[in-house]
Amino acid sequence: VRYESQAPVRYESQGSMAAATEVYFICLTGGPCAGKTSALERLRRHFEQRGLRVYLVPEAATMFWENGCSPTDLGEEERRIAFQTAL
Repeated sequence: VRYESQAPVRYESQGSMAAATEVYFICLTGGPCAGKTSALERLRRHFEQRGLRVYLVPEAATMFWENGCSPTDLGEEERRIAFQTAL
């Protein structure tokens, strides 16, 4: 599993909320069975126990495959590779 992080992004809010909120993005990458899901769960618990809000976003490919898209729908191998590259 590879861990990547960006510097915090500051979002200005409107109304009675705080003037700005720092938002951190963490991206976990790795091959199948590399431990991404396990690491993600540990990170979520770690940050929530410290009072931070955690939002989990599924990877784009998972959303396609879980909602009816199939690699065979893409046709020839060259198109499948182009699709994966675009994701």
